[in-house]
Amino acid sequence: SDLRVVSLNGRVGDGKVLASDPARQLARNLLAAQLNLGAGACSTPAVLSAVVAAETLLDKYDVDGKSTTAYPIGKKGSDAALARTLSGYLDGYNNGLVCVGSE
Repeated sequence: SDLRVVSLNGRVGDGKVLASDPARQLARNLLAAQLNLGAGACSTPAVLSAVVAAETLLDKYDVDGKSTTAYPIGKKGSDAALARTLSGYLDGYNNGLVCVGSE
């Protein structure tokens, strides 16, 4: 997925690409983690903590997936860094790198 903004005409795929947006990266990886957990994938306290932290951070900036605004968390600063860290961890979880050997 290239993380495009849905433009005002409502057509998917014709908006600006915002693949470097920490909020969009985090939202994508959080949704995948939530779906994996719901499907019965492994779970650890660290995974659940990362999910809650991601939800809290996205809630702080009212990220709901509908905004056409770029970089609601910003590109730099502690919250953008936190979003990238959580996103990377959840991406690893989604790709089976967190629970290796625990099943």
